[in-house]
Amino acid sequence: MIRFFVANFRVLLLMALVLVAPMLAALALSMPGFAQTPTLAQPPRSPLAGIRSWGYQLQKADAGVIAASPYDLVVIDYSKTGEDDEAFTPEDVRRMQVKPDGSRRIVMAYLSIGEAESYRYYWNVDWAEPLRVAEGAITDEDDEEEPAADGKAKKGAGKRAATTAKLRTLRVPRLSAPIWLGRENETWAGNFLVRYWEKSWQNIIFGTPSAYLDRIVAAGFDGVFLDRVDAYTGVTGERDSGKAEMVQFVTALSAHARRLKPGFAILPQNGEDLLAEPGYIAAIDGIAKEDLLFGHPNEGQPNPAAAVATSVERLNLASRANLPVLVVEYVLAKEKTDPLSADLLGKGFIPYFGIRSLDRLVLPEDLKPAAVLAAAAAAAAKSGKASATRSNPVRKIKGKAAAKGGKR
Repeated sequence: MIRFFVANFRVLLLMALVLVAPMLAALALSMPGFAQTPTLAQPPRSPLAGIRSWGYQLQKADAGVIAASPYDLVVIDYSKTGEDDEAFTPEDVRRMQVKPDGSRRIVMAYLSIGEAESYRYYWNVDWAEPLRVAEGAITDEDDEEEPAADGKAKKGAGKRAATTAKLRTLRVPRLSAPIWLGRENETWAGNFLVRYWEKSWQNIIFGTPSAYLDRIVAAGFDGVFLDRVDAYTGVTGERDSGKAEMVQFVTALSAHARRLKPGFAILPQNGEDLLAEPGYIAAIDGIAKEDLLFGHPNEGQPNPAAAVATSVERLNLASRANLPVLVVEYVLAKEKTDPLSADLLGKGFIPYFGIRSLDRLVLPEDLKPAAVLAAAAAAAAKSGKASATRSNPVRKIKGKAAAKGGKR
């Protein structure tokens, strides 16, 4: 027997290890503090996780109205008027962060990083000068004299064609303007395209206590709502690196904000193509989309199915990364908002229905049948008051045009 154990010692030892090893492993895993490696890595939780509703108002915001609203998240301008001397105080922000039931609301500040705005604290009136330009092209054919039925030229036809062009004033950068400043947006007065890849522009946006983002953080906001991240679409023909440079800009901005205030949320609007770019999803905490289903390119009309499908495919990249997708549709009539809401919720997106001027926080009870809205608009017009339901894409801040909702 002794000879048998000696001769087969190695075999017996191996058999014992095979039998005992699983029991030892199970015992180790059950011990407190034992590090276990998950089988599947889960994406990090967004600071915006858990929101079920949101609102969006960029002018005439009142802290009391915001505080009384039911929304889990609200986007406002950091200032009542758009100018620094009317900026919301930390006390105002704290008031808006509390919902009527005492629970916490996320309050985010609007920040345009792809355009400069001439009413902001950083603007210098000497940077731009007015230029009169013709609105609408006149072709050579229009300028030629029109042949009459008898074969003779009809005098004055070219002159009449030329007078159909309207002159308008646009502001263009002076030679002394910063290198980052571009031309004025032809659709949205007071907004100027910028070379957002220039360090001098990015320094205005973030990095020092006087920078735009840093002021927002200091005021106590929970995050920033980044507009015009889609400005890269306007430079693709002349700058192949435009998309990658926008990703780099947002990534650097995000890293700085999170260093200043851990948990600070970054929520870009539009530019969903960037979701497919390396590193972009890690830099943001969600995404907002304007006019996903309705109103673009034709106001008041459903969007082309192909365009909707393309945007949804991109937005789903955010959803799969556990990032919320917020959608704003500029529609108030319940005949439209009810099916649009069902469609958006079915896609896993969070809808808000508002007015394109963004000068009022639309509440759920404000969504009414079209006939009721039309009657209210007619009554307001008759009394000489501006209709609260009128869709106006340009807002005025102290007499300065500032385009917000629907800006493209």
